[in-house]
Amino acid sequence: MDPACLRVLPVSASPTLIMVVSPRMVYSMLEWPRMRMLAQSAGFQVVTWRAPDLLPTEWDRSVPAARWPADLRHLADEMPSACAVALGGLNHFPYSRVAAHGRLHAWPIWGALPDAAWLASLELRREAVMGFPDVSSGRSP
Repeated sequence: MDPACLRVLPVSASPTLIMVVSPRMVYSMLEWPRMRMLAQSAGFQVVTWRAPDLLPTEWDRSVPAARWPADLRHLADEMPSACAVALGGLNHFPYSRVAAHGRLHAWPIWGALPDAAWLASLELRREAVMGFPDVSSGRSP
């Protein structure tokens, strides 16, 4: 992954889960609050971006339709331009990636998953990226 994309992520000792959501796949919007909460409960920092090809009006109509709680509506930001190319062609949502120690796990998690499968997928990726030295600062985990 482009290091410029990793630099836009908030600094955290915890692994970061990047989630990209789109109203073009309805479960992406409906399942995001649950999946976000589970990831946070499992110790992940969660960053959520809107799919880069959405029109602002499309997004603005979709959030109320998904019935996101008011305290979550502001948490899905525009995808940073440094990450649009680095994440590759997005064609299924939610699209989730795990980052830690200056690395991004190579395999995304595509789609909405039941709780147990979601947590198992996150844990496998956490173990993979946390098991390597921190390339962003030269420190070891």
